[in-house]
Amino acid sequence: MALNEVMTPENPRWNEFADILAEAINAQDEPGVSDCKHDFSSTRKILTEMGNIDIEASINVFMENGGYCDCEIILNVDPGPEDEDFEEEEEI
Repeated sequence: MALNEVMTPENPRWNEFADILAEAINAQDEPGVSDCKHDFSSTRKILTEMGNIDIEASINVFMENGGYCDCEIILNVDPGPEDEDFEEEEEI
C-alpha cells in the first residue's frame, strides 16, 4: 500500500493544486473578489479529488507557513513565479 504524500510547494503536484485552488476561490464574476469561506473546504475537496494526499498533514504544513484558510494558502504558502524569471533589465 502506497503512503500518502504531504502537499507542500516542493511537491511535484503543487502547481496543479495551487492552480485549482486559486481558480476555486476566485470564481466570482467580479475581479479581485474572493469566494474564500476562510476555512479549508476547497483545499480538502481538491486534495481528496487529487488522491494519495495526507490532508491533515498537508493542512498542518500550510498553517505552519501562514496558510490558515484557502486564500491564505495562495497568498502566504504558494511561492508564486520564480524570481529569476522576473529579473529587472538594466537601463542603458
